[in-house]
Amino acid sequence: NVAPPVWRAGLVDDARILGAVVPEKLPKKPGADQLEREATPPWAGLQGAVSLSIKRVVYSDTFEVTNLAGRLQIDAGMVKLEGLQAGLGEGGRMNLNGAVTFNPETPQRYALVADVAVKDFDVGPLFRAIDRSRPATVEGRFDMASTVAAHAAKLTDLAPGLQGDFHLTSRGGIFRGLPVNVSNLVDNTSKLSG
Repeated sequence: NVAPPVWRAGLVDDARILGAVVPEKLPKKPGADQLEREATPPWAGLQGAVSLSIKRVVYSDTFEVTNLAGRLQIDAGMVKLEGLQAGLGEGGRMNLNGAVTFNPETPQRYALVADVAVKDFDVGPLFRAIDRSRPATVEGRFDMASTVAAHAAKLTDLAPGLQGDFHLTSRGGIFRGLPVNVSNLVDNTSKLSG
């Protein structure tokens, strides 16, 4: 028995390098249009399951994902992500279950459905990691429950078409989404009183 290799820690930028080996577009076959090329999903011919276990994924020095674990199952018509769990920053947790299905009989051949739950996630470090030049837009701990879905003719069009219901709650924090200029505030107050 040989134990599978375990990725102990990794940087998000390092993982992006791996994406360079996947071609962005499939080469065109002479006389074939996009719908003919997508008569089968990219995972056609693959079947089985892969267990995922990653100790740390470092996004920046202020934010990382820990203990990422789950199971990816593949069969002819579906790719299913089961029981994905991860730690988000300090004390936050995420759970995700979802599936991408393929039906060649419909114009919108690909469908995605996913349930995402986040508990006690401190979003400040993530916003600071995204843009270090200004204070975090939102700070505080949040819980979120959502169901998202999408339908598309091409697999690459699923993400832009995501829609869903989100229930977001917080027990306090700071929101800096509306910039306030005190001089404009005084000037506008004078106009209003006039």
